[in-house]
Amino acid sequence: MSQFDVAIVGGFYNLSWLASELSRQGWNVLYLDLYESLGRWPTEDVEGPFGFFSSETLNPYFVEKLNFEETYVSQDRGFVVWPQRGPLEFKSPLIHHQLLAPSHPELKINADFKERLTQATEAYYRQGLTSSFKNHSFEANWLEYLAHTLTQTEYSSYQDFKVSKWPLPLMNSFFVRSLSRRSLEHSHEWLKNQNIQGSHRTQILDFVLTEGKKLGGFELKGELSGIIKFQHLIWGLSSQETFFVSEKLGNTLFPQGGIDPEWVWSRYSFSISQNRETEQIPLHSVWINDLYAPWTHENLLIVQRTTRDELYDVWIKIPSTQRFNKDYLDYYALKISEIVKKKFENTQVVLAPCPQEYEYTYQQLGPSRFVQYSKEISKFRKWNDLKNVYFSSYETLESLNRESQYQDCLQLIENINKKLKSEKMKELE
Repeated sequence: MSQFDVAIVGGFYNLSWLASELSRQGWNVLYLDLYESLGRWPTEDVEGPFGFFSSETLNPYFVEKLNFEETYVSQDRGFVVWPQRGPLEFKSPLIHHQLLAPSHPELKINADFKERLTQATEAYYRQGLTSSFKNHSFEANWLEYLAHTLTQTEYSSYQDFKVSKWPLPLMNSFFVRSLSRRSLEHSHEWLKNQNIQGSHRTQILDFVLTEGKKLGGFELKGELSGIIKFQHLIWGLSSQETFFVSEKLGNTLFPQGGIDPEWVWSRYSFSISQNRETEQIPLHSVWINDLYAPWTHENLLIVQRTTRDELYDVWIKIPSTQRFNKDYLDYYALKISEIVKKKFENTQVVLAPCPQEYEYTYQQLGPSRFVQYSKEISKFRKWNDLKNVYFSSYETLESLNRESQYQDCLQLIENINKKLKSEKMKELE
């Protein structure tokens, strides 16, 4: 029977850096990844639509792990937002002129935010918490609103949106990557290089309960089998993902049941003919058709080039209730095509494979990985009274960007270290 200080259960290696960092600090760590039980997800849907901003706040090992999976490619133009009047390229020499001497009302951004954009990332985050955006019109604040809400896990309108601790640092260098099935193998290899015992071919059958409202271990089957004991468990799946994997595990960890998101990001693929105009489409860009309409459906698109020149992924946010509605998906495929043709005249646009939700059922695909919840989610985030279980998934994160994931891991590391050191001291007394 094996004994670990910390057992970590993740999906698509979302918590592998956390495992390596706890191991680096001297704790005996087990990492189990359940991605093979989470549905038929192409790697594009694993990576998602948000890219990666560099930041001096990130641990170099965290960035190393991401690049070991698959190397990030820098977008020379930086992050790109494309409202109706044309693209804003945040690494372009023109960006300061565009924002400081705007030629159109939609570029008259409030001065406080423009100044913060040029500061070091840590100062940008810190001062963002005391933003005076409420004192300005939406016209002056839309860019800051985008930085705070594009990746947030709670949906809110401009009137009631919550300031993010980790707004997107729009002026920082921006990167994208294309994952492959090999990327998941790279993740496993990276953990192995850190001398961490891990497996993605192991099934969790049940938990071992102990006294004092704690879990003492789990029963495993597969590559690892038998009873594995642990002092602390970090659970990296959402409530929906957990119930999808096992109702028994879900009932133990989430006795109130799974939480349904309000919105999901769905990925379309389009073949767009190449010409002088379309060749200017960057690797990644956020298109906003009408700044003053809700930023959902076809009004806000995240467009990303793929490894094939003419093929583009287009992400759109739709209600979760419509996720598997084929007529609904067909309708928005047409709307997206119209927007591309309007932006680039004389361009052929052909829908490539439909979203995965068009071809498969929920039982085959499982829960969506990129979601937004209603503001009511805060009422459900206390799931159980287990004293040695910690949660880290998109259900617990403030945002889906890398900074939010990293900062959540740092908080978990601090909490686990305190608990384990305290327990070790008591053993010595």
